[in-house]
Amino acid sequence: MAGTSERYDGRGPIQRRLLELLSGYTTGSFQTSIATNSPLGPGTIRVRAVEENGKTSVLAGEAVTEWLGSQPGVEEVAWRIPYVHVRFETDVLREWVNEGTRAGESGRGHEGDGREAVIGAAGLETGRPRSLEEFRRTALARAAGALMGSRGFQVSLRESSEESAWIELPPASPATAINIAGVDVKNGPMRARHGGTILVADLVADVRRGSLSLGELEPEPEEAEALGEALVTFLLARVERERRVVLDDRAIRGGALELGTILLAARLASSRAEGVQRGVRAGGAEGGGSGGSEAEGVVSENGADESVRALASHVEWFSGVAARAAAQLEPALLIRYAVSLADLIGEASGPLAPEDGIWEASAHALRGALALAGIDPSGPEA
Repeated sequence: MAGTSERYDGRGPIQRRLLELLSGYTTGSFQTSIATNSPLGPGTIRVRAVEENGKTSVLAGEAVTEWLGSQPGVEEVAWRIPYVHVRFETDVLREWVNEGTRAGESGRGHEGDGREAVIGAAGLETGRPRSLEEFRRTALARAAGALMGSRGFQVSLRESSEESAWIELPPASPATAINIAGVDVKNGPMRARHGGTILVADLVADVRRGSLSLGELEPEPEEAEALGEALVTFLLARVERERRVVLDDRAIRGGALELGTILLAARLASSRAEGVQRGVRAGGAEGGGSGGSEAEGVVSENGADESVRALASHVEWFSGVAARAAAQLEPALLIRYAVSLADLIGEASGPLAPEDGIWEASAHALRGALALAGIDPSGPEA
């Protein structure tokens, strides 16, 4: 099965607020998307003026380019048929992504409208599966449930006697298989040390003993169990579900280091976001008012604007990735996104002030992507 055959809205907070802005234009219908290659540089949104027949309206495009260029918060515009490219000021980007995050718009949708979605797989209710193949089937089934829940469906997980996982959207859609390929583990020192077969419990125990390193992330004893299972999920979900997972010592150790980097980035962004909120609350208490806008406007010098732009663009991208992942029931898309965002968070930690408001939306997007992929990011808290 390729996916749910449903189409989900992948517009994030920036595009939603741009469309609200465009509602103040006299006439016309508009479509928005993230510009992957824009003359205005990264962090640009594209607007296409469309006629009733769906074709591009060149005249409207030229006119709306001039109109957008005069709007507050718009830094630069460019008309390149068929799109108007719009680049916003970083203060606007920061404000919009945080507003959208707090409003529950980032990475989520309401297309399910409370409809039921039933997902079944063997092992969902009968205890922890022992083999990597069983674990992959149940982990990806749970991730499918999280993805459907993120689109407004009421999700039920059911134990199944069938070998394959399945999804049903009653009453219109009968049960359909969720194809999940198996797992191969190549011969190597790690497999030999575990008696020729690597089980889920073996990898969890390796994390607990410290023989499987998560890099600079050094888990406390009470975190090791959850982090071990998070690692197994990460290794098995980062490969597209219809492709077989092939593991060897290098892949397992490399995956552990990569997950450690992602979780450290999540901890960094979350701790800075919490610091921002503490400052906002303290400012509000001392001044008898909100103080939120001042805290969110704090930035550093030396490249901070570009860091804000890069992070805001990735937060915007989260909604599109989450929508595609839900339509395809494909958590691998979210893991690739998390890797990319974690790298950006690491790069921004130097030039961007700890008090900058963009950390809140960045932390939410990274931890949200991990959660939708079925990875519990709650281990390494600040």
